[in-house]
Amino acid sequence: APRAPNRTASRPEPEPSSKPPTQTPPAFTLLTQLSGYLRSLALHPQGVLVATADNSKQVLLWHREQQAWLKRLNGHQQIVNAVAWHPRGKVLASAGSDGQIRLWNGLYGKQLNVLEGHHDRVLSLAWSRDGQVLVSGSRDCTVRLWNLQEKRQKTLKGYGKEVTALAMHPYQGYFASGGLEPLIRLRHSQTGKLLRSLRSNGGTLSLAFHPQGQLLASGGYDAVGYLWDLENRTDPRRLEGHDDRISAIAFNATGQLMATGSWDATIRLWQMPMGTLITTLTGHEDVVSGLAFTPRGDRLVSSSWDGTLRSWRVEGS
Repeated sequence: APRAPNRTASRPEPEPSSKPPTQTPPAFTLLTQLSGYLRSLALHPQGVLVATADNSKQVLLWHREQQAWLKRLNGHQQIVNAVAWHPRGKVLASAGSDGQIRLWNGLYGKQLNVLEGHHDRVLSLAWSRDGQVLVSGSRDCTVRLWNLQEKRQKTLKGYGKEVTALAMHPYQGYFASGGLEPLIRLRHSQTGKLLRSLRSNGGTLSLAFHPQGQLLASGGYDAVGYLWDLENRTDPRRLEGHDDRISAIAFNATGQLMATGSWDATIRLWQMPMGTLITTLTGHEDVVSGLAFTPRGDRLVSSSWDGTLRSWRVEGS
């Protein structure tokens, strides 16, 4: 089970002058309040269904607009750590501490398949853009490529520590993987070939590609967000402001906004591509574990260890 964040040891007190201005946050809608941790969320490509992973060993499906619980997906034997929708939205993948990945019919909740091979808890998931390959990262220090069409898998080794974050490039055939070692690896999504490594400042907990593909955002233990320019290969731009590790990152569809969620229980909105802080969203009472913008970009959905799922009204999209 996850440990509660250490509020004293993990965050140095910033100087008053270094704190960014906090504007009046947009209103949010409380979609649900559960008794346990919400560990992850995935927003359906159409923006209505939300899947959540939690400590109850279940995956829950919610209707975002109706603010209603729809289905409970049972099958995992231990905590569910991650969920990810197929690009076309018909299949939902879930990853558990039981080492299994389960595939579900996301509309009816029927289990379709169980993918087995990892030797420890599965922590992260990402689909290839054509939906043929599912990528998974695990505490067993491997990444696996599951080719569902050809019914084969490939194991990528060489990771020194657990793999906690994955992100798929929006139109090129490669993905980014990061974990508790200070490296972010870019790999081919079909072959697994290592294309490039980025040296990060400590462990990585969250990754997201800008919709245009040139920028990769990363966040982790040092409480700083990084924007990597993959075309010009310059040093990453630093986005400072959070007081604790960054656990979630998301871009809106136009790429004009980026959101970061943190162990400091706040969400920050940044104007792209320069990374200028717009506002800080407060309301969660524990770690922000997941973020996703709706397709229109007018709402940001967040999950938290405080057991709440929230929908925030955002502007500037």
